[in-house]
Amino acid sequence: MSNKKRISGSVDPEVAEYLDSVDNKSAYINEIIKREMSLSGESTLGQLRQQRDELDEEIEELEDKLNAKKAKRSNIVDEIEELEEKQSEQKEAVYDKLEYALKVHPSKRSPEAWSKAVTGLGFTTEQFDDLVSHALPDAREDRDLTDEERERADEWLDEH
Repeated sequence: MSNKKRISGSVDPEVAEYLDSVDNKSAYINEIIKREMSLSGESTLGQLRQQRDELDEEIEELEDKLNAKKAKRSNIVDEIEELEEKQSEQKEAVYDKLEYALKVHPSKRSPEAWSKAVTGLGFTTEQFDDLVSHALPDAREDRDLTDEERERADEWLDEH
């Protein structure tokens, strides 16, 4: 016995006339339907290839955007590092002036030179005197800043 399944269907009159001229109608219909199935599979394969290509393009665009974002982030990180370095240099200049404040008794300072040095740091003399009193409440002359005094100076600088 054959594994074939019997079906019936209706066709247009001109198709029926054409099928009358075919010797093995079952084989002919099977061949046409298998060809159609194959073409349909090709169409699906073509669609899948097109989808793959579209996804490849999307991935490439997203990778370009990602690379642009990474470059932008890298520039920002560089800028942060530059600003932190500049800020650190500025703080070191303030520490130097604080140490100078410890080493030169106020009565021995030239007011003009002192004012020029302080304003060169971006402070008024009053602000700097406030910083000195905040960072160096127990100031004694002729010594370097302690770590604690540097921390207090940092706190004052951050607040002002």
